[in-house]
Amino acid sequence: MTLNKILLTSAVRLGVVMLTLLLLATLVGRGLPQADWTTLKRERHLFGDIYLVDVQRGLAAPLLRLTRTEGLPALASDGSALIYSAWGDVNFDLYWRDVFTGQTRRLTDNRAYNALPAWSPDGTQVAFASGSDHTEIAILTLSSGEIQPITHEQGGHGSPAWSPDGLTLLYTAGGTGDPADIYAQRVVCAPDCARLRLTGLPGTDLYPAWSPDGAWIAFLSDRGGSQAVYALPAACLEGDDCVQHNPLLLGTAPNAAAGLRWSPDSSRVLFQADTSGTPDLFALALACGQQPGGCVPVPLTQMAHFPLIHIGIGQ
Repeated sequence: MTLNKILLTSAVRLGVVMLTLLLLATLVGRGLPQADWTTLKRERHLFGDIYLVDVQRGLAAPLLRLTRTEGLPALASDGSALIYSAWGDVNFDLYWRDVFTGQTRRLTDNRAYNALPAWSPDGTQVAFASGSDHTEIAILTLSSGEIQPITHEQGGHGSPAWSPDGLTLLYTAGGTGDPADIYAQRVVCAPDCARLRLTGLPGTDLYPAWSPDGAWIAFLSDRGGSQAVYALPAACLEGDDCVQHNPLLLGTAPNAAAGLRWSPDSSRVLFQADTSGTPDLFALALACGQQPGGCVPVPLTQMAHFPLIHIGIGQ
């Protein structure tokens, strides 16, 4: 299986993509009750509606109603806008939508596959996977619409993730028939600067996520024979010897895990998985890396049993 197929299949094998993002306090000021809100997609074929989930109180609020051809969302850190993929004239393109007014504009218009958006920390740029025969990583500047290629190697690239300072991108890459590994590349000199390889053991490494404090890089891997969540010290990038490090095993992941994200305090890694036919959120503490074999993931939601609250967002 090519990396392009691995990335897309891994992203949607739950039936949907649920890119989990913790919202900042600004969202509270826009009319939401204060809570630990995350975004989640309830299953509806390949794509579906987007919900805000309060994992503390057990509430889910519909955020946006998307059509069957819209999905793969990324929510801005202040909760004001959403970027998602939608079927255009000949392929998937990126679209921007104001969460509260519903205003929408198209960001890409080409014959390439454009998906897996990731907002820059300052909200001015979006990294995404783009390509036809194989995907590369590119950065789109929202103010100008300019698109800058970041990678130029052969093979498929995906799952872009920003460093907290916005200077470096993580992404997955691999050739046809080769397992995917994780790489880091500086944004300021891309695509001319050399990329750094972070992982290299047998197995497929996906969904890199940089902790908000900049100290750790989490990723999903089957290197141990089954899917599990690992954390690698980001300081290894300074010596370009990340491949030589043994990452911390935080715990084995449930079936079809995807979409790793960190909690705002960098203490937990959140991800989504399907254990009962319905996609749910799970968490593993960074401290689990100090225990042999890691920990059992803690479920944060049970979407099949969540009461819904209707608060008129995006309607």
